[in-house]
Amino acid sequence: MFKFKKLRSFLFDLLSFNTPQAKVINFTLIFLIAASVPTDRLNYLPVRSIYKEVFHIEPYSVGLTRAMSRLLHGDLVGAWNFNKLAFPVFLVMLFLLITNLIKSIRHYQKTGDLYPKF
Repeated sequence: MFKFKKLRSFLFDLLSFNTPQAKVINFTLIFLIAASVPTDRLNYLPVRSIYKEVFHIEPYSVGLTRAMSRLLHGDLVGAWNFNKLAFPVFLVMLFLLITNLIKSIRHYQKTGDLYPKF
């Protein structure tokens, strides 16, 4: 039963971005998933937005996933064409990843634990 509580606590920590370690894991996974999406097939899929269909207003987030994928594949023009906000979003995510990685390394050097105890 104790292992189940420990696993549940770890999973909730990951979902909540509660610790620097959880942030490093989550941002790394986001980058890896966006980098693994095949960009050559994304042009054929329709861009849909429920918000646009209901309110007839173009939200800022439309095409952001495709733009991030293009950006991580090195296609800067394609990323710009899908969504111009991909560049600042990428920089903010990279900054958060690096700062939380530094915090995680300092935590490891201080305590010897990779992840906080629950």
